[in-house]
Amino acid sequence: MTLKIQKCEAMLVSPTGKGQQILEEGSAADCNNITKQLKSMKRKLQTLRRAVDKQHEQHEKAVEKYKKLGAELKTVLDWLNANETIVSSRPLLERDPASVEKEIEKHK
Repeated sequence: MTLKIQKCEAMLVSPTGKGQQILEEGSAADCNNITKQLKSMKRKLQTLRRAVDKQHEQHEKAVEKYKKLGAELKTVLDWLNANETIVSSRPLLERDPASVEKEIEKHK
């Protein structure tokens, strides 16, 4: 997208020569009108460029965040895989509080 914006900016430079020709051959109103249009297009392109750059930065931040989350997930999954036999060998707890207290006392 940035490349397309750069091409448009380059295209805005080329009408400057034509603008000079209109200045010499056309009326002042024509010249003023074309100058206003060119300035308006340049402002719009600058605004578009800033928006694209902002979106690009946000995208880069999101990519870094997802990479970090992916690395954390991998660490947790590796731990779970490494400790799967230990975890699965423990008895399941019942949900009533007495059962939980009983298991806590057994571990002490």
